[in-house]
Amino acid sequence: MERREQRVETVITLVLFISLVATAWDLSLMRWLP
Repeated sequence: MERREQRVETVITLVLFISLVATAWDLSLMRWLP
């Protein structure tokens, strides 16, 4: 059970981190585009 919870926590953190990076990337792209 503990391993499962830890794995779920890691996946959620990964998804949040990826979405955050994607948002920052989109913002930087919009900033550079006219």
